[in-house]
Amino acid sequence: GEAQALFAWTSGTAAAELGLSGELSSALTKLSATVPAPALETAEALASVVVVDRRRWFAAAEEVPLLPVLRDAATRRRRLRLRYASAGTTPEGAGVRTVDPYGLVENAGRWYLLAAHRGKERTYRVSRIVSATVLDEPARVPAELDLAEVWARKRAAFEERAEPCTVTVAVDPAAVDFFATYSRFQLAAGTTIIPLGDDAGWPVLGLTFRARRAAVAIVLAFGGQARVLGPEELRKDAVDLARATLAAHGAAGYATTS
Repeated sequence: GEAQALFAWTSGTAAAELGLSGELSSALTKLSATVPAPALETAEALASVVVVDRRRWFAAAEEVPLLPVLRDAATRRRRLRLRYASAGTTPEGAGVRTVDPYGLVENAGRWYLLAAHRGKERTYRVSRIVSATVLDEPARVPAELDLAEVWARKRAAFEERAEPCTVTVAVDPAAVDFFATYSRFQLAAGTTIIPLGDDAGWPVLGLTFRARRAAVAIVLAFGGQARVLGPEELRKDAVDLARATLAAHGAAGYATTS
């Protein structure tokens, strides 16, 4: 049991991204030499039946070549000079900042650097870091820092900013399974899809999306195969966005197909 737990805990993907795949392999080899044969066989059996893939559906693996540099700075408590491209900014427009690294967090296949910039806690998505230089300066890290607590606090603050939106949708029977699968990625935490009967032969679903914009986008993505039954404000949002999309694409010049 203990050997299984240890082998299950180690993540080959995370170790490789951190630049520690060789060290992990060496450590497991040394450990294997000290573990009784029956326990080792049990651990190997677990490895053959359990695969850990934390990447979300339809999400491409992020490129994080600078992760080993960030890991080195965080473990040695050294400051970092980053070129960071904020959301909506190209790498060419990346800004420069000097930060005090607290540590790294991997969440659903995405890596984040928790650090302080000018004394304020910040979260940097590692895939947006264009360059990173470890400085020969000690990082200013709180003596009692609990990285897990910092991450939990920042995650809670981020999720609280969202405004959940409950919607009732009628879905074409031919699309209902895919609609449900697609929608689950945007549901508010702790909620599920609720069947609410049917409307003119179409299944009716009750969903609470984590954001109003997500609800509108998903409904419109299914075109004529999904229609909002309520609330009325969301129906108006969907119509307004559809009209704006037509206008933006110059659709007035296209013939309507039947």
